[in-house]
Amino acid sequence: MFGSKMVNRNGGFSRSGWVRGGVLVGVSLLALVATAVPAQAADLYDCGDFTYQEDAQAIYDRFPGDPYSLDADDDGIACEALPHRSTPTPTPTPTPTADGPGAASAAPGQTDVFARGADNALWTRHFNGSAWGGWSSLGGVINNTPAAASPSANQLDVFVRGQDNALWTRHFDGSAWGGWSSLGGNLSTAAGVVARGNGTLDVFVAGSDRGLFGRSYNGSSWSGWYALGGVITATPAVATPGGGNATVFARGQDNALWNLSFNGSTWGSWTTLGGIINTAPGAASASPGTTSVFARGADNALWTRTLNGGWGAWTSLGGVVTSPSAPVSASAGNLDVFTRGQDAGLWANHNGGGGFTGWYSLGGQIK
Repeated sequence: MFGSKMVNRNGGFSRSGWVRGGVLVGVSLLALVATAVPAQAADLYDCGDFTYQEDAQAIYDRFPGDPYSLDADDDGIACEALPHRSTPTPTPTPTPTADGPGAASAAPGQTDVFARGADNALWTRHFNGSAWGGWSSLGGVINNTPAAASPSANQLDVFVRGQDNALWTRHFDGSAWGGWSSLGGNLSTAAGVVARGNGTLDVFVAGSDRGLFGRSYNGSSWSGWYALGGVITATPAVATPGGGNATVFARGQDNALWNLSFNGSTWGSWTTLGGIINTAPGAASASPGTTSVFARGADNALWTRTLNGGWGAWTSLGGVVTSPSAPVSASAGNLDVFTRGQDAGLWANHNGGGGFTGWYSLGGQIK
């Protein structure tokens, strides 16, 4: 009631005592001190008063000499027959998320990977079917994960969010890269993009209201921005299983994976695929009618789930990833997934149809 100014650790008076109106209050203090330390004869507690051993141990540790006889065998452990509180499973500390790579295939067996470098420019690396080339810069100043797709054989389009938060793109015509051009918008995430065939492209972003927005290229011109609703909390991903269809994947407000499907003419409704993911998802189709989606789980490993007639269970690909992932299928039945590792370098995992074979490094420094 009066605090430590009255009573020291041994139950005695402080030198100053307690003064009210200039009068030392001594009698009340004597009464308080007399009850501050329990008498040996008092039996205020026994083991039956506690639900858990930890509660009994707290009382035992508080009062030296075991005045309540809680330690029957004098081993320093009170009420050993009582159950213990269950120990909660520790939650892994999330690894900070950086920008991830983007990837696309413009020809069978070939892959192009894109990433933001330490200089904030866009960098790329090409796999020609047998070996990886070196990193080369495409310039620009970008502030998020790039996305890429191939609308036609040997062509590539890459999309980034610029410093003005608009969507910017650059096109490779099979022999050379064109310049940067703006598609406008006010993005709150990076983009996801898919090529559904016949020279078309569909690109998706979260707008300033965190809703999903899309813009489509019909082979000759771009549509305006159109709203698809929802509230998403990370960059969307999109894949096509064929037939002119597409499915957008996004992390919802509940940190679960959600998806929205297009059947070639109309959009469906948002549905959840569950899970707890802590990065933006990535998605790709390795064969007609199938779609695989990837995301980092609470354990910082990369997890995947595949649609093949129905959705399979989540399975872990292991690793410790520090960014969203970029899956791509360079040939039928094959999948490669790229991500940023703990060393800030580019890492990859290959599935040739029999399962993923393990992580390997492609070097570089991804910001």
